[in-house]
Amino acid sequence: MKITRRTTAPPNLWWQRCGILIAFVFVWKIPAAFAQDNSFVQLHDGSKESASAVEIIPGTDQLLVGHVGGTVAIWSLTKRQQLGVWEFHTQAITKIAVAPDGKQAAITSADASITVVDTASGTALRRLTMSGSALSISFSPDGSKLLASSNVGELILWDSSRGKRIKSFDGIDCSIYSAAFVHDGKQMLVASEHDPVSLWDMDSAEVVRTFGDPYVYTAVEVAPDGQAFLATGSDRVTLWETKTGRRIHDIDIEGSLGIPARFHPDGSAAIVFDQKSGGRLLDLESFKPRIQFPLSGMQSVAIDPIHKMLAVGKENGSVFLLRLQTKN
Repeated sequence: MKITRRTTAPPNLWWQRCGILIAFVFVWKIPAAFAQDNSFVQLHDGSKESASAVEIIPGTDQLLVGHVGGTVAIWSLTKRQQLGVWEFHTQAITKIAVAPDGKQAAITSADASITVVDTASGTALRRLTMSGSALSISFSPDGSKLLASSNVGELILWDSSRGKRIKSFDGIDCSIYSAAFVHDGKQMLVASEHDPVSLWDMDSAEVVRTFGDPYVYTAVEVAPDGQAFLATGSDRVTLWETKTGRRIHDIDIEGSLGIPARFHPDGSAAIVFDQKSGGRLLDLESFKPRIQFPLSGMQSVAIDPIHKMLAVGKENGSVFLLRLQTKN
């Protein structure tokens, strides 16, 4: 593995050059408040490669930024400075997942492999392989397992500490766009190319429930308490009740960006993305927009659940930070 480090300090008086004064409040070394809520601050001005995946390491001030060239850059949010680069892949980084304790990251690539990395040292711990390109990756709530899906119908559960394959879930013969653990890790939600979103029991590997018709949803995002989930499709986002299968709300989107809708960390709102509006913060009770934050060229997003911050990776490689506010 090759790690490069930047030693040049960021330019002084950067806010004067932008014409904006931004005040920082540092909590756990993360900029937790800006002069205005729901306004963007640029972390860096971009590279030559699209920021295809972003993820925040919990409990640190560090942001991982994956690029289409196969590298992952590590950025300090407080210093607004690149700390290093991980070079484990030569093809596009498609997803990044970080364990709940922040000690490990799983990186998927178009080269059909997954690299598990020690986040503190930047050392590659193990390489997991799939027959197709991984389309989703997630850690279990306790961080002990990894769940990955691919474009050739693979749905695999691994032991994250040893890299041992625990189980393969059969019966899906198409692209599995998204698979995510439900709150307690005993169930999972699966979105595939030809089937409705389905809830599976992890132990029996059987489908417990399906949700709606075979509309193609490409991503699922589970609420912090596991009681509901967001399903994102090409032209709509749906809020479902996990336990009953009840459709709670729908909202139309215009021009999918391929970015999953996300829950606000406090569970009171949802964030949806499309080409026309950029991002919209929706009240979870009414599903009506509270705030719109237009930003073109979005490729990937990550949410810091502790400090309620949204990180957005763009086509030009730049990254923007937004402090989310849900008050009306």
